[in-house]
Amino acid sequence: MDLDPPASTASKYTMTRHKNTEIWITYCSKKKIGKNGAWPPEKLYDSYRIQDFISSCRKEKLEWYILSAKHGLLGKKDKRAKYDFTLRVCSGNIYCLQNGKILSTKKASENFNKLVKGIRSKLKKKEVCLYYALEDLPDIGGYIHALVAAKIDFRLCEKLP
Repeated sequence: MDLDPPASTASKYTMTRHKNTEIWITYCSKKKIGKNGAWPPEKLYDSYRIQDFISSCRKEKLEWYILSAKHGLLGKKDKRAKYDFTLRVCSGNIYCLQNGKILSTKKASENFNKLVKGIRSKLKKKEVCLYYALEDLPDIGGYIHALVAAKIDFRLCEKLP
């Protein structure tokens, strides 16, 4: 079941002001544009959650990133091509799916460790807000696990900045 409607869907979230010392992140989305080529996050992800997130952060002049299971933290200037890569946690184990197929434990571990290292280098000693949609909560365990493994202090935020 696809719980992430297209970007054109109207936002249902209320905007609230937060201090400019925070870094806001949200997790990637399976919904991506169908075009070939490399795109910045606001063009790559066809998700109302991500579109509203980026728009709100820009309006409030906040630093933001998209936490990609494959590419790590993507900022406004980072460009990536369409991809199909998912991070999951089940019974404490990390699983990575690429194009719907489970990667070997070794490859999943290598990817996860690379992800953790990148998170640690960009978010160390920062106030981090992880924006999420309530309906996605069961699916974001891998991203939460990566932030914890990177020893990043963060809080879950259900409302946009």
